[in-house]
Amino acid sequence: MAPPGAWGRVSRDGLEGSLGADIDAGQRGLLERLNGSEWRAPIYAELVARDVGRFGRPVTVLEIGCGLGLDGDVGLQRQMAERADRFIGVEPDTEVEPEPIFTELIRAPLEDAELEPESVDIAYSIMVMEHLEDPRAFIEAMHSALRPGGVYWGFTVDRRHWYTYVANAMTRLNLKSGYLDLLAGHRRGEGRYHDYPTAYRINRPRDLRKFESLFSRVDSWNVGPVDSASHYAPRALRPFVRGFERLRVQFGAPRTDFVVRMVR
Repeated sequence: MAPPGAWGRVSRDGLEGSLGADIDAGQRGLLERLNGSEWRAPIYAELVARDVGRFGRPVTVLEIGCGLGLDGDVGLQRQMAERADRFIGVEPDTEVEPEPIFTELIRAPLEDAELEPESVDIAYSIMVMEHLEDPRAFIEAMHSALRPGGVYWGFTVDRRHWYTYVANAMTRLNLKSGYLDLLAGHRRGEGRYHDYPTAYRINRPRDLRKFESLFSRVDSWNVGPVDSASHYAPRALRPFVRGFERLRVQFGAPRTDFVVRMVR
């Protein structure tokens, strides 16, 4: 197993010198920072923004799951809108109201969004991939929308982490929403995140291999702070969870988060 934070490349056949050849040194540094204590949202935004900046022409950016801001941060979402010449948002949840900053807002899952083929330069999603019941339909829709050389960034949860097994078990037992209400002291949408149903069907490197033929390059990384899973434990148990996580990481076990970069 790769050591913590190692680059888990799924495919090595990017074109040297092209946009899709590899991430730059700055992006590598940003990925390493995701293992630290900084909040992830600004780092996610900068990873995407660096690819936006590589284009020497007007850029179309697509945010998939845009309703609550860029990883919950509306300010970062506004900054992304300012970088894009055309900013498209896709949001299927009609209970949330995205900021009025999008050139075009589509109220549907990506699979049903009917985007113009080869019209998007950069696409990204944050905590969306774990919810996909039909990953192939999602990937094919995203691939169709990207221009040749276009980039997709996916930020999600790593299926190999024990947290996903606990979350799935609590969902099957109809305990997850009630537990999160008690943990946060708020109901869904009133101070805690929206716990949509999870599937974790495209959240490991091996899950990506079936889509390699569609792209010139597919890369993935396992990252995340050691204490991130402890936030979902009762307060009294968090020190024990953090200690357990540190021990796991020392022995090379996967961290909580999974980052994907696909280049058409």
